[in-house]
Amino acid sequence: MVSRIKSPESKPKYVKKLLMQKPLDRFDKSGRDPLSHEEARNHIIERAANLFAERRYDQVTLDDLISILGIGKGTLYRYFTNKAEIYSRILEVGHENLLTLLAEVQSREDMGPSEKLHEIARSMAHFIRLHQDIYTVMAIEEPKDRYCRSAKMLRYRKERIRIVASVVNKGQHDDIFRADFDSWLFAQSLMGAIWVEAIFPSSEGNNGGKQILRTEEIVSLFLHGIQKEARNPERDIRGFE
Repeated sequence: MVSRIKSPESKPKYVKKLLMQKPLDRFDKSGRDPLSHEEARNHIIERAANLFAERRYDQVTLDDLISILGIGKGTLYRYFTNKAEIYSRILEVGHENLLTLLAEVQSREDMGPSEKLHEIARSMAHFIRLHQDIYTVMAIEEPKDRYCRSAKMLRYRKERIRIVASVVNKGQHDDIFRADFDSWLFAQSLMGAIWVEAIFPSSEGNNGGKQILRTEEIVSLFLHGIQKEARNPERDIRGFE
């Protein structure tokens, strides 16, 4: 089973655009900003994410940001003190929005653990596609020490995994899932697979030009595995000793 994006009927309930979509030319020529302070910061974050997704952090200059934003240096300094603050905020926005989405699915009372895992995967993949530039920056930065090893970023990542692990723990408690595996490792691995699928889909497909995301298959593989039932489990175990 696959879930298709660019189709209103198939978009998960919790997928929504959390950042502003009004054009940056709402800044007037005098540099005065008719938008609220938070709206303007969100515009800057989205546009800056476009640039950071295409180039490495060290390759982006303040002049590059000013050029893509179409505003003066003084206007930019009203919202951010430097490039590093903009970059850090891009990462924070990505984490915060993703946590909001995961918490909404986790709190649903009309779904069991298996259904929640499918919904989390589907919603998360669609959400990342919707904000692809921001999450591309996050994917680039995750293995590095510069920002993602800070206490705040580590807290975000831990909470993200904790939410998914809690769904798995509920399934273990209710005897829906096996109890002999590490729910934290499962959650971390599943989220990593969904993240990669969202940014680099494994199936391009020719479905009327629509991108296909194979989140249902990924979750099913995690839940059911790929190994056939062994005729002699003890022999299989001994073979690896």
